Amino acid sequence: LLPKGTPLVSVEIEPLFAAIASKVVEHAGLRDVVSVEIGSVLERLPAIQRKHGDGPLTTLLLDHKVSEFLPDLRFLEEKAFIDKHTKVLCDWNLYPGSAESEQAPRVGQQFMEYLEKRAGAEQKGVRTMRHMLGDKEVFTVSEWAGVV
Repeated sequence: LLPKGTPLVSVEIEPLFAAIASKVVEHAGLRDVVSVEIGSVLERLPAIQRKHGDGPLTTLLLDHKVSEFLPDLRFLEEKAFIDKHTKVLCDWNLYPGSAESEQAPRVGQQFMEYLEKRAGAEQKGVRTMRHMLGDKEVFTVSEWAGVV
């Protein structure tokens, strides 16, 4: 997904999850490529800009509250961090292996309507990939590109 030399920045609001993510990154030997910021996108964007500069993101993975997908996307658009080449990925699972009844909604209606309106008639639709482990869904990602 990322071109060689492109940094990956993870913004994690929960300090415990950020610590776990940092250890996983370190264990994988990716400390020079991946950084983990603790806080919200709104809070951490100035620090991310200082470290990595301004400009559009190559890829954005939204993996938090579905209700926050649209406000975060709009905020990043306003700050010129999203353009027509940015891939927007959304993980709809509440947590890996959660039962179907415990899943976050697959379609955050306002978010989907916003992306479809932005994409225009020629790019309507979504590509969704589901990854299973036995009968448990562990990772579900929807992808859009060229929405801005």
